[in-house]
Amino acid sequence: MHALWIPSWYPADDQDLAGSFFREQLQALAAAGLRVGALVPHLVPPTRPLTAPRAATEGPVRLVRFPARRAWLTTRRLSTTLAHRQLAAAWRSYVARWGRPDILHAHGLFPGAYFAHHLAVRHALPWVYTEHRSLTHAPARTWGGRASERALVAAAAARTGVSRPHAAALATRFAQPAAWQALPNLAPAVPPPAPRPPGGEPVVGHLSVPHPVKRHDLLLAAFARAFPTRGRLRLAGDLTGPYGATVRALVAANPAADRIDLVGPLPRAAVPTFLANLDVFALPSHSETCGVSLLEALSVGTPVVTTPTWGGRDLADLPHYGRQAAPTVAAFAAALQAVAAENPHTRPARAAATAARYGPAAYTRRVRALYESAS
Repeated sequence: MHALWIPSWYPADDQDLAGSFFREQLQALAAAGLRVGALVPHLVPPTRPLTAPRAATEGPVRLVRFPARRAWLTTRRLSTTLAHRQLAAAWRSYVARWGRPDILHAHGLFPGAYFAHHLAVRHALPWVYTEHRSLTHAPARTWGGRASERALVAAAAARTGVSRPHAAALATRFAQPAAWQALPNLAPAVPPPAPRPPGGEPVVGHLSVPHPVKRHDLLLAAFARAFPTRGRLRLAGDLTGPYGATVRALVAANPAADRIDLVGPLPRAAVPTFLANLDVFALPSHSETCGVSLLEALSVGTPVVTTPTWGGRDLADLPHYGRQAAPTVAAFAAALQAVAAENPHTRPARAAATAARYGPAAYTRRVRALYESAS
């Protein structure tokens, strides 16, 4: 089986966390014996000069990166039409080097699904669609736009969200109640977790691409309430920019400011160690479709405290996962206290349960089944 992915975004390099899970998923599929590659579009304004597609291999993954002209987000079909020539050039570059794929896999509605649908029609290939976002940022604003979007999505041979509640929400959005299934993200393979040293002060951590949806304000207030005199909070992520300035101001005003560490952006290879050195990983987001960082924390044995987002709710039956808490300071603080006090010897069992459900073997098994059903 030769699968060609069209992700709506993809990491620019090995240090880029944005979309790094795409690379790791492709690597897991390649390790399981699938031939995999990706066409990686970079959307540019209509007036910007275009460059030729760039083909490369990243380990076992074959990539063609290419620029694609775009109009406004709300004119997705027009943007796809503008990109036809660049998309065709990227396709020819890929096929000339590595052959024609058996199936296309779109990730994200735009440009992923729109580009995959165009290629599937043009080259008579099956395609499947995985959505990773809530899509609240990209509503179809007219009756015609909704009908067009639903027809495009219905053309996919299979449609998946990244958690069961997320898939149910997408079924409602696209008016396809029986057509969506869950394809959870990958929990990467990591070494068995080392035990945390007993008796130390509790260490709470958070890692995200900073955005208001991540609710740093709630986390900071809950930490100060849960641990008024001892404990540390480690915030990882790039805090440059306007929202980063807001977070830094909240930290400076926090009564526990001297116990809050601003770690900054982490290289991808440093993430497992950062997570393994926590007693609790906290993600009080307003919205998480899956919560890749939740899976990564659990995979190294670290328990999580999360709000009842789609991704958080999907973990509720995973043994020893931690706690869900209402998005209030009192509730989240109580959950942080409870999880920090739990038996540290549950870390190996937590990591094993996460690997069994979300690890490379489970992920590749689900993807193989998806491709076989669509072919």
